[in-house]
Amino acid sequence: MGWSLAGTAAAGGALLGVYAASAAQASMGTMPGAVTLSPAGGATSGRPAWSTNAACPAGFRGSAVFREVHADGTTTNSISPATNTVTGPFSGTLQAPISLIKSLGGIPNGGTQELVVICFSGPSLTGTSHPAMSTFITYSANGASYTSTGVAPAPGTSSSSSPSQSGTGPGSRSSSPSGTTSSASSASSGSPVSPGPASPAPSPSPVNSDFAVTG
Repeated sequence: MGWSLAGTAAAGGALLGVYAASAAQASMGTMPGAVTLSPAGGATSGRPAWSTNAACPAGFRGSAVFREVHADGTTTNSISPATNTVTGPFSGTLQAPISLIKSLGGIPNGGTQELVVICFSGPSLTGTSHPAMSTFITYSANGASYTSTGVAPAPGTSSSSSPSQSGTGPGSRSSSPSGTTSSASSASSGSPVSPGPASPAPSPSPVNSDFAVTG
């Protein structure tokens, strides 16, 4: 089955949205390891289930969505439907294969990518947002497989890094630019997101821009 993106509404829930955060932090989520993938590793052609071991933080228990972080460390795409059941641990299944998530984020083979649960104060991704639970995927040298861990990269190291010039593997400080960045739009607009450079914002806001997965 082929996967492609279109700037239209996805039936049954949003797949992709845009969220900007401060680029100064090594990782976006404030609760590393509080969300896990099952299986924790395997072929990138798979779509593992995900689950949190905690509720969204107090003040942000209206709704939540699971998102991938681009190589720029600031822009994200939603990889799950929104859920309003976040007052206890919650779970779901990815809406795209790991390989597509890697591609959307502009992550090179051998690189590491953060996946983060964004919690909202209101239902259906409204109100104030907060990046909470996160996990980190490391891709194999040929991009065919992945492993995941709840351990965040060391401060000052991008969580979406490319292999070093000498081919020493993941964890290099050289960041790969994202090929799928989009500029954030108003949460109430509901219009498709037009490609453009992402602008980090100190107080990120959700948007309702949707894409469809077709194939």
